[in-house]
Amino acid sequence: MKVNEFRLNKTQMSFQLADANEMYLFCGRGFGKTKILAAYEARNMHSMPRCSRMLLGPNYRKMLTDLIPPLVKSWEEMGYKRDKHFVIGKSDIPKKNGWQDPYLAPERSARDFMIHWYTGASLRITSMDRKVTNNGTECDGVTTDEFKLIPEDQFNETLKTNRGNLRYFGHLPEHHSVVGVTDKYFTKKGAEWVLKKRLLANKERTDAIIRLQLELNELLATGGNPETIKRLQRLLPELRKRCVSVFEASSLENLTNLGVTYFRQMKRSMTPLEFRMSILNDDVLKIEGGFYPLLDQDRHGYFATDYGKVDNARFDFEKIEKRDCEWDTDYRHELPLEISVDWGGSINTMVVCQESGNMFKCINEFYTNDAETMHALAVKFNAYYATRPDKSVTMYYDPYGNNSRPDSKETYAQEFVRNLRELGWKVDLKDNISTNPHYHDKHLLWQKILSEEDPRYPRFKMNRDNCEYTWISMLKAPLKQGLKSGFEKDKGSEKRKGDQREATHLSDAIDIIIYAKYFNKLSSIIHWSENAIA
Repeated sequence: MKVNEFRLNKTQMSFQLADANEMYLFCGRGFGKTKILAAYEARNMHSMPRCSRMLLGPNYRKMLTDLIPPLVKSWEEMGYKRDKHFVIGKSDIPKKNGWQDPYLAPERSARDFMIHWYTGASLRITSMDRKVTNNGTECDGVTTDEFKLIPEDQFNETLKTNRGNLRYFGHLPEHHSVVGVTDKYFTKKGAEWVLKKRLLANKERTDAIIRLQLELNELLATGGNPETIKRLQRLLPELRKRCVSVFEASSLENLTNLGVTYFRQMKRSMTPLEFRMSILNDDVLKIEGGFYPLLDQDRHGYFATDYGKVDNARFDFEKIEKRDCEWDTDYRHELPLEISVDWGGSINTMVVCQESGNMFKCINEFYTNDAETMHALAVKFNAYYATRPDKSVTMYYDPYGNNSRPDSKETYAQEFVRNLRELGWKVDLKDNISTNPHYHDKHLLWQKILSEEDPRYPRFKMNRDNCEYTWISMLKAPLKQGLKSGFEKDKGSEKRKGDQREATHLSDAIDIIIYAKYFNKLSSIIHWSENAIA
């Protein structure tokens, strides 16, 4: 097997050298956590042949789109090849090549979620949202990605499965190891238990292990004293078994790979607080509140992926990325389809919604980048809902879309409606709001809806699988005091350069349809601006 160069930054190297039985890493965005996990698990797959480890995450679909593909890429950079050195899911390759099974071999059905290595070792892909992935699981160690998103009680319950046999691996510090990796973009709720791991840290022991391992490496490389080598080889595993290591690192450590331009873009596209947490990895909790202070991931968020279709894709990541509405268990053909569009200079955004009884759901989002047109936005929507029998849609939009344009005889709204109709859609255009209402009124309406205390207002839910950036846009939307009246949404993120998906655009798109449909329920307390009255 060809061995390729695989460079690690300082903290990544410290993580590998420490190799403690329990390790937690808090790192900034772009730090390179996947490289750490790839190197760590590749080593486990060889130091514990026929072991069975768990790769845990909060959401199965996101693991298949955001974690497993970069893991595979990192392994290939190390010289390991998919379907040669490891397979993902059910495959006849292990049997043909005579690979052994793990000692704790899963049931045949559970192999759908297994990464099987040529050493007989395995990684079980497990998520908190899909219980079938960890049914009957017993393992030799747990590695957790984004562990801040897993509730403490569920994390501890999962660790009870970390009880693999001691017969073969009991002498190794990596046996029954627990690893957790996350960034520091916390809400108070997410940080309460995760940051407690610091209290368990054995910093002095971790530093001693790293020094001794470096000494051992030097002795092995130079042919040093055999007795000293043996002594260190006996001592280090015992130190590691009783050690908890905690590492914290800024994204700046990965400057060589990311480049200066990346950090400049992040600084422009984030608020100072976000930059401190997400990039510099400062220990600052996200300020509670914001424009949507009652938005709660448990009450208002849900996941709705048809995992039967995911499994049928057999870890074809390209096919999973090209999924359509038939993969969504919350989408219903027979219900009206409603969209809300917000126009922007650097990004055009759309949310897709459906209403049933007193339940209003945001089920999808679409957006275009700088290089794409509004026509591209229509094409994306059309491709996703191509199987809809009745190609009819109700469209709400930002009143800015009615303004004349110097570069076209059509307004933005007219052009987009034409794009949809050319693709075969019947569009019912809702333009009953001639000017944008006060943010104060939108804020008040959202408070009424998200509190779920008044039956006159709908219950609001959002598909967090499909609407990732709408959810982030709402969570991150700041609140500020208006100059003329009440509260306003702070839209400063739209003026900064960088990735605009996390700015306030998508939150504006969901505001448009929510306000148009339900503002009349606030009629007794709404205070219209002079422009709105006119």
